[in-house]
Amino acid sequence: MKIKNTLFLIAAYSIPCLVATNLFISKNNKQDINEVNLYLTLNRIGYYPTSQNPYQKAIKLELHPTNYFSLPLKSKEKKLIANTVFSLNKNGYRTNPYINNQEGNKKCILFAGSSAAFGIGSTSNKTTITSYTNNKLGSEYNVYNISMPSWNSRQELISIINYHNTNDISNCKTVDTISFTGTTDLLGIESSINNEYYQDIDSRNALFSAPEYFSSLLKNVKDGRLARTDIKYNLKIIFHHIWRLLFGELFDLMTLTMQGHDNKNREEFLKSNKYENFSKDQINSFIINQKLINNLAINQGGNHLVVLQPNLNNSFSNKKSWKYVNNILTESLSKTSCLNILDLRSNLNKLQPKSTKRVSIPLSLKSSIAMGEFDIKDLKNYYYFDNSHLTDYGSFHVSSLIKDSYLNKIKKTICTFSN
Repeated sequence: MKIKNTLFLIAAYSIPCLVATNLFISKNNKQDINEVNLYLTLNRIGYYPTSQNPYQKAIKLELHPTNYFSLPLKSKEKKLIANTVFSLNKNGYRTNPYINNQEGNKKCILFAGSSAAFGIGSTSNKTTITSYTNNKLGSEYNVYNISMPSWNSRQELISIINYHNTNDISNCKTVDTISFTGTTDLLGIESSINNEYYQDIDSRNALFSAPEYFSSLLKNVKDGRLARTDIKYNLKIIFHHIWRLLFGELFDLMTLTMQGHDNKNREEFLKSNKYENFSKDQINSFIINQKLINNLAINQGGNHLVVLQPNLNNSFSNKKSWKYVNNILTESLSKTSCLNILDLRSNLNKLQPKSTKRVSIPLSLKSSIAMGEFDIKDLKNYYYFDNSHLTDYGSFHVSSLIKDSYLNKIKKTICTFSN
């Protein structure tokens, strides 16, 4: 009896202590504090006109009838998401202020890609790669930004097809395409191998070019079906939310201490033939998507340019899986002669300021501020906002390279699909 009473007292005192500790960790979450400090600093130095993340709502994607995910399509919602940094046009894509649809017979370019092409990291609609490119090419061009955060090359292809159904195309005498691409397709490899379909060899091929958030969509659909019909499931969800509220931060802290073992297992998997074969097949799917875009553009009388987007992760030797899939991409593209390719994957990396406190590695603007190494006099030296997105200066530099390649090196070659 005494033992039971002792256990009861331990539980009675321990549970409130654990809950209080969890709330304390939640309120003092370092990541949240760093995020707040980052945008306060960016506002203080005059980079953003707001002290909050202006792209916060651009990360929360909604369902799209053909592209799986997109930013809001309804007029009212598009107005709500707009702020002083970015806004959406009538078709749900980011506004390019240099577009002029009042005058017909324009040379048009459909600029496709994911978040970097969309312009996350840019300070206004005027400072995206698309807008800079349009401004440099001149008023005879309309460059439409049809990019969307998280989109991969398959969604680029779909969005280009969709855009040919809009009224904007009627103002074009020619329609070219530029894909600012690569990163999301490569990231999609790891998200796909964690999907339940990957475990079944017959359904694995269906994951080629799957959206980065397909696993989330699949889970939400299953949860929605169960929530409508299963009382036990609803009680489980309620319990889970209560448990996360009371002990979630503590659980996450414990999970971090166990990551060493998980990382070892992950490294073993990365060396396996399964990962190698799936990576090659996924990258082959990326190339097929770009070939289809190329052929579509040529059949419409236009051209296609594939721009492999800059990424600061290409400078880090410890990013083994990232380096591995990039090497496969390089090898695969070397065997593809029909595409116009501008490879910028490491173009900006040597120009980026380097860390002085630790190993001399290039730092993005975001990392530099977080590590306390930022000096306002060096602001114009930062080309990367974070490892995957560009600052205004980075976008300006890249737009010059794209403009030169687009005007001088474009060839028209129909791609074949034989191995």
